[in-house]
Amino acid sequence: MPSAKKYKSRRAAIETLRRFFAGKPDTDRLSVEEVFIATGRQKTAPRANMAWLSNKLTTLRYHNLIDSEYSYEGRRRLEAISLTLDGKRALGQIGGLAGTDSGPSAAASPPLAGLSDALAIVSALQQQYPRFDIALTIKPKDSPQ
Repeated sequence: MPSAKKYKSRRAAIETLRRFFAGKPDTDRLSVEEVFIATGRQKTAPRANMAWLSNKLTTLRYHNLIDSEYSYEGRRRLEAISLTLDGKRALGQIGGLAGTDSGPSAAASPPLAGLSDALAIVSALQQQYPRFDIALTIKPKDSPQ
């Protein structure tokens, strides 16, 4: 039975992304050569560099931080990487939560609020929209049988 894939944390993926885009913080696309230059990879080992980059891109894709751009001249060849919306948020290029480590879609969800915060929000909504019946129901889950 094959083992489950183990991906780096979102925080580690964002640090990798920051390293890639450190020299060009305003761009959302980098060529493969620009990635190698930004990370200080040696030009004398192209196969090793591509293997290294492939491993890094696996984690970045898992956390939906980048898209890969390929050319198809004979064989498929990686040309560049571009930031996704989550990648831009992680680097602070657009508004949103940057650098959170709560899973693949952490940048899209707000931080969890406590029960008192939820009750305050419900109370504010009841006052703001008196024509609507707004209620918060909290009950225990059914126990598994």
